[in-house]
Amino acid sequence: VKNHIKVLRTEMDIMGEKILEKDEKTGNRRGPVHTALWVLKDRIDELEQIEDELNDSKDSKLSK
Repeated sequence: VKNHIKVLRTEMDIMGEKILEKDEKTGNRRGPVHTALWVLKDRIDELEQIEDELNDSKDSKLSK
């Protein structure tokens, strides 16, 4: 899961840079790429939360 999150975060960063470049030229911050970036960010946040919960669960089982 960590590798998947890393790849997704890299893709998110690339998309963000493209949006910033476009914004500088057009001033437009809306559109399908912008929306896709926020959807991707939400999904990455969900995956990280799930991973944290799984790690916490494993840690608590090991300490018992």
